[in-house]
Amino acid sequence: MRGKSILVAVLLMVCLPSVVWSQEGPIKIGVVDSNRIIQESTIGKNFLSSLEAQRRQKQEEIAARENKLREDQQNYQKQMFSLSEEARSRTEKDLTQRQLELQRLREDADRDLRSFYTDGIMDIERKVLPVIEQVAREKGLILVLENAPQRGMLFVDPSIDITDDVIAKFNQAQTGTQPKN
Repeated sequence: MRGKSILVAVLLMVCLPSVVWSQEGPIKIGVVDSNRIIQESTIGKNFLSSLEAQRRQKQEEIAARENKLREDQQNYQKQMFSLSEEARSRTEKDLTQRQLELQRLREDADRDLRSFYTDGIMDIERKVLPVIEQVAREKGLILVLENAPQRGMLFVDPSIDITDDVIAKFNQAQTGTQPKN
């Protein structure tokens, strides 16, 4: 996949100079940084705060269970020799079962957080796309690319970055207020 991105970037660099001029004049291209949109827009900040709160809550729940299990294991170690064979067996099975449950809880929490993150990002992308299109039309752009090195964008002139405009319009669209000029 990375090889294809690099190939596309090389082809654009080689071919684009010859097609940058149309009959109406220069072709206008813009870029946006979706990471900045998520980190700097109001809805993105709210999402990241919700994600962090959920992560913290799950982490606290897991830590409480870990502490209780550790405490019970220590108590078992102290009492182990005074327990009957049957009581030791029952306690060991219980502790083993609780360790498995704790591992499942960790896995479930991780899966839930990944799902929450993915759903939230997709929701933000769905909401911001019309705003990106609106800004692109207002600026007369025919192409808007994602400014991300991992996607093949190795260099972008800051003058074609429309991220600030998109964030301002996106915040405006979410709150219904006029942007400050």
